[in-house]
Amino acid sequence: MKFGNLPLAWRRKRPNQQRAAYATDPRAVKIATDVARLNEVRENWINPANLVTRMPEVVPGYPDRILPKEGVAAKERRERTLINLYNARPAWRDHAYRALDEAIAGVHGWGAGRLSSDAHPAAPYCSICAPTD
Repeated sequence: MKFGNLPLAWRRKRPNQQRAAYATDPRAVKIATDVARLNEVRENWINPANLVTRMPEVVPGYPDRILPKEGVAAKERRERTLINLYNARPAWRDHAYRALDEAIAGVHGWGAGRLSSDAHPAAPYCSICAPTD
């Protein structure tokens, strides 16, 4: 079985709408806000301020360099990978994903109660549908 990208409901209705027009669409703003929040919490877990030093990149336009601090901090930082984060499943990560999943489901017209394994074809990839321990 092949899964394609799910087109956003408002995109199907107005395919010629320019990207800038989405900037004021509350659904797009909600999704963008939830994505930014998810990225922020993941970044804060992987590179916390007490374990890394941020140095400006020498080439303009590139992100700052993230360097591990010496000693115990460097050893602890090596353990902070996305794989370990996703295996640990902390509650804050699940809450961030749930908010994003609900925003995307709202765009498609799926209610939160309808998000189950048979609700949509992307359910195996949707964290809100994943079984919890």
